Amino acid sequence: MINTKIYGVVSNSLGCAKQANVTESEMAFERFRPKIFKIIKADLDLSIKLKTNKAELKVELKTNQAELKAELKADLSNTLQASEKRILNQIADIQSGVNQKLDVIDTEVQSIRVIIKVQSIRTHLYEQLTELKTEQTITHQRLDIIHNIQEAHTNQITQLDERISNNTQDLTTRIQNLQQNMHTNIQNVQENSKKMLDELKEDLQPQLNHIHKQVEQAHHRINQVEYLTKETKENFSQETQDLQKSIERITENEAQARQQLRREMEKLKKQEMNLIPIENTLTGETKECGKK
Repeated sequence: MINTKIYGVVSNSLGCAKQANVTESEMAFERFRPKIFKIIKADLDLSIKLKTNKAELKVELKTNQAELKAELKADLSNTLQASEKRILNQIADIQSGVNQKLDVIDTEVQSIRVIIKVQSIRTHLYEQLTELKTEQTITHQRLDIIHNIQEAHTNQITQLDERISNNTQDLTTRIQNLQQNMHTNIQNVQENSKKMLDELKEDLQPQLNHIHKQVEQAHHRINQVEYLTKETKENFSQETQDLQKSIERITENEAQARQQLRREMEKLKKQEMNLIPIENTLTGETKECGKK
């Protein structure tokens, strides 16, 4: 649209140049040139503003990596859509303003009747047109770069989301295996205790009350183990949700996410190690009951 208007201005200026004088030509050209520069400046301001918006978005993605995943995804999507819409609106406004200004210029040029310096005006307008086309090409290249960066960020977020999902599934499987092993061990302890109690009941009737008391203590510890297992699962579930909510803002901090998952795994290992003494204690008490 800009190229068409400027070529139209040049054409109209050549068509009506035979009925004006030198002074009018110079004055019209001086009015025409600032408007062209203003159009170029508006296009450059738009490019700078796009670059600034991109830098701010990148800083926000880096500094707000601890926030929720869903909020980030929505904010990023809304920001990109709003930026794209704003850019398109600004481009449309610039084109509309340029069209209006070129219409005014066209009206002014039609009133100019220049005979002398037509060739110099034509050459100067062609140079300005070339500069304007160059600036437009640069602006389009910058828009392409922004689009490529946005796609790269989207791909990084998707890859990180997949890694977090895989790690979450692995931790969930380990918790389930730990719970199953603990449940099996508890069942074995209970079955062995019951079997030994049945065998000793006839011969150790006077000590049965004492054994029942120890069994109650064992059940109490079993409940503690189940409580710790439930608490571990709830803590892990909450931490997993926190990781999923913050995934969109962790574009360049995959190492931090891995470190946090590693700490969770160490925490589960410590809790598993804490359960081993309880299980050993139950086994020892069962053996002690057998000796008695």
